[in-house]
Amino acid sequence: MAKKSLFWAVKYKNSEELINERAPIRTIPMLLQGKVSIKTYKQHVYAEIGNGKTIVFSHGIFGGLFNIAILANLLKKDYKIIMPFLPMYDTPLLKCSIEQLGIYFASFINELAFENYTIIASSMGGGAVIGALHNCNNKANGIILCGSSGLSAIPLSKGFVKRKNFDFVFGMSKDIFFNRDIPEKEMAEDVFNCLQNIDVFLRAIKFTKSTTNTLQYQLISKIDIPTLLIWGREDPITPLQFAYEFKALIKKSELIIIDECGHVPTQEKPEIVYKLLMKFFKQVGF
Repeated sequence: MAKKSLFWAVKYKNSEELINERAPIRTIPMLLQGKVSIKTYKQHVYAEIGNGKTIVFSHGIFGGLFNIAILANLLKKDYKIIMPFLPMYDTPLLKCSIEQLGIYFASFINELAFENYTIIASSMGGGAVIGALHNCNNKANGIILCGSSGLSAIPLSKGFVKRKNFDFVFGMSKDIFFNRDIPEKEMAEDVFNCLQNIDVFLRAIKFTKSTTNTLQYQLISKIDIPTLLIWGREDPITPLQFAYEFKALIKKSELIIIDECGHVPTQEKPEIVYKLLMKFFKQVGF
């Protein structure tokens, strides 16, 4: 097994080792059982669902397949959904930044040579996409940003302090949704188990703090491809005021606000998001 370090990059010896370290949060929701493949390519790990034109989903901190389970199930007949597991849990501590996530996301797009594709990004995953766009060799047809970071700090959850208390972590998971019944227990268990690893815990804090120091006004104003902004009206992590700022900065953007919805519209209101995507895809010829 590769020698793990909090401060230096590790070269993984095999795919199993890479998957275990890169993707500690990878439980497959019941709805997607038998429909998801976990694949590796070079130093990348990603989930793949469906067939057709490519949609790349960029998850946030502690995000994963639960965030897109119903949506992916609706899309899989006509689209291939690719979710790279972002290196939020194995990046050397001193490099844990939104900028580094952007460099990684661009390398993922370029090395897998996507051509006809669209990007959906959630929370911190949005910050990664914003940082990557100017380095991607092939331009996306469009991007959909859902509760994206980039103009605001993602708050450091008090749940970090009580990471050994499962009920508290489960409650923390519920807090990001308007409907607190949304997150499944299995989703919270993934996050809880991940938080028990002190190296992962420290990296999560570093990435979360980096959102304060990496406001992306310039990069956002340079986005020149069709952009759909989807925001929950009751988003407690990236409040609605920032959605309006995104709209003002991106010339080719449309903002849709979903009522009774928190920080993860793709998970909390998947049927509404699906309809919005179908309309947007038609507009951009995807």
